[in-house]
Amino acid sequence: MNEKLYEQGFELGKILKKDRNYIEAIIQMGTISVKNPKSIQKKVVELCTIAKKEIPLEFGNLTIENYNKIYPFLLGLNNGSI
Repeated sequence: MNEKLYEQGFELGKILKKDRNYIEAIIQMGTISVKNPKSIQKKVVELCTIAKKEIPLEFGNLTIENYNKIYPFLLGLNNGSI
């Protein structure tokens, strides 16, 4: 697992704890939208903008082939927001 992505997601989750419903929707979307990685990429950008955090560089070129990069981020996001 990419620990850097997990840590970035965790930190973001801690900041956005009060927006747990929004985070849950993004996590659910991440598990559903494997065929459309651009949609989850857009939501990650939105989250980072809300939290005033840098967007993880790995999300700049998200394609179906490297979609597995999003799993550690979403896991960290979920764990940080609990």
